[in-house]
Amino acid sequence: QLYLDLGVPNEKINAGLAFYGRSFSGVSNINNGLFVPYTGVPDLGTWEDGVFDYWDLKNNYINLNNYTSYWHSEAKVPWLYNPNTEIMITYDDEESIYEKASYIIDKDIGGAMFWEFSGDKYSELLNQVHDVFNLESDENIIGDLNEDGNLDVMDIVLMVNFVLDNNYNFYADMNGDFVINILDIVELLNIILSD
Repeated sequence: QLYLDLGVPNEKINAGLAFYGRSFSGVSNINNGLFVPYTGVPDLGTWEDGVFDYWDLKNNYINLNNYTSYWHSEAKVPWLYNPNTEIMITYDDEESIYEKASYIIDKDIGGAMFWEFSGDKYSELLNQVHDVFNLESDENIIGDLNEDGNLDVMDIVLMVNFVLDNNYNFYADMNGDFVINILDIVELLNIILSD
């Protein structure tokens, strides 16, 4: 925002998106590790001490092995804290990447860059960016899962498959709660019946 306020053209600004997390050791068990001094970097990480790929965080740390995920509502990012090891990990997840991609659209800045592709080897974060960036297209309709330009019973059938397979799809998330469940099916059914 400061760059925009100082007159940098919005099309020349690209936001950086982190597909990794950074960790800190010696973080006292105060405020779940938030805004607490640290003594160093722990001797663990995906490829180097103190740095974790997102896939590694999701598979081994997020609400696992005594690490609890917390959400900072102002910054719109998560962090992890383990009171036993006194380790705090800052990172981005699908929700924070969604918020950042939405910010890029809202501010109409040039775009995004990310570091780095292997940190999101299942493309969960990158898919979130793709979904937000393409949401603005007239071709994409929330709930139109078969992309035929219509909301109909075929979309409900596809959404039931998402629910049964426990998969997430941005266009199937009718109520915007980052979960695909029966509530999304009801919402889609209401839209179809009201037409």
